[in-house]
Amino acid sequence: KMRVIRDAALFDTMEKESEKILKLDPSVTAGVIYDSVRHKADVVAIDEKETGLRATLNYGHTIGHAIEGLKSPELLHGECVAIGC
Repeated sequence: KMRVIRDAALFDTMEKESEKILKLDPSVTAGVIYDSVRHKADVVAIDEKETGLRATLNYGHTIGHAIEGLKSPELLHGECVAIGC
């Protein structure tokens, strides 16, 4: 979700390198994970108390809870949140 919220270049990389990412190719996944975590850390540092910007980190999570309500126990919480994103 960080690619959608904060980083168009990361979004482009993930689109172009999706096959390598799905194969967990470390030549691509290491950078994608690093950039995603860096963005999340930046957001948390700016909004430690979740008073505004940090709410963007919940993007998809709320929808995931609704899916979980419909599909649990068939799908796990993490699977439902992933679908929500």
